[in-house]
Amino acid sequence: QLSNMQLCETLYYNRASNQTRVAIGAEFNRRGLNKRWCDKEYKKFYLEKVVEGLLSRKEQAPTES
Repeated sequence: QLSNMQLCETLYYNRASNQTRVAIGAEFNRRGLNKRWCDKEYKKFYLEKVVEGLLSRKEQAPTES
């Protein structure tokens, strides 16, 4: 029931899980995922979070009259 990104994080980026690495790896392979896809999605996800954070800071900053 893990998302593709959660599978990637568990297998490659040290996300904690109560499932074995064998079970995670089997599901990873069943879905046809690969390390390159994980790296691309991981970078995209965290880049979006950084941009959202910067935009929210800009919106919260007081404007000068």
